[in-house]
Amino acid sequence: MAVEAKYKKVIKYIIWSIPILILIFILSLHVLGFYFNSSDSKITKIFQNANVVHSVEYLDFEKKKLRYISSGEIDSNLVIFIHGAPGTWDAYERYMLDSTLLDLTKMLSIDRFGYGPSSPGDPVISIQKQAQAVAKLANKYPSKRLLLVGHSYGGPIAAMSAILLQNQRSVETLMIAPLNDPNNEPVKWYAKLSNLKPIYVVLPNFIQSATKEKMTHAEELRLITPMWNKIESPIIHYHGTKDNLAPFQANFDFSNENIPSIHLSQIQEKEGNHLLIWNQFEKVKNVILKSFATPSN
Repeated sequence: MAVEAKYKKVIKYIIWSIPILILIFILSLHVLGFYFNSSDSKITKIFQNANVVHSVEYLDFEKKKLRYISSGEIDSNLVIFIHGAPGTWDAYERYMLDSTLLDLTKMLSIDRFGYGPSSPGDPVISIQKQAQAVAKLANKYPSKRLLLVGHSYGGPIAAMSAILLQNQRSVETLMIAPLNDPNNEPVKWYAKLSNLKPIYVVLPNFIQSATKEKMTHAEELRLITPMWNKIESPIIHYHGTKDNLAPFQANFDFSNENIPSIHLSQIQEKEGNHLLIWNQFEKVKNVILKSFATPSN
């Protein structure tokens, strides 16, 4: 009987612990949300401390505001960075502060709709609409050359933006670990859990945005599938072979099958995972530098 009583006591503690742990986890996500919503003044301090010329600005687009950060003064070359989901402009902070890149380019990094102060919790689901916003931003900066860099979810947005811009200026695209294939868009258990209404409503804005995008991404990718063969400008697909969030082979093959081969270059990162923009900084940086070193199209 003593053993049975002890067993029941343990079960009772476990049952009571589960909601407490869930509450702690949700509160932790909200704390993390503050990190995903850096204030304009905090961003200014980052660049001032690094002695880097910068600005924090907002683009009006269809009754929404898109925040973007610029760094550098070289107006002849422009890089626009597009983050994944979830994410913010600071996925590319290290690039924005890099002296070698600053000597060559002006860089813009956006907070996509739904993240940071860009309509928090209210993403623009349409990839084509997001591309229109990026194109509008690019057109504010009439540089001689433009490189669009998109990571993960930002990859297809960068490519669709290039299609809108390629007849107006010299443009190139770098997709890093992109999710392009609508038939291989893995929805993990935690995304399905986040999509349950009782849980969804208590999640911070950046998780709500990521969940909305994740649950609609495959359909959005299907809508743009016919667009890939319209690419008429250089596009680089860089992907890690051990990427389990954007499956390497499926997405690599999709690009190979849908993007005109004359415009496509592909780079494999052996044993690389999904986080190439962070853990392969020097390689990504060198790809960017090489893009500006080659003759413009």
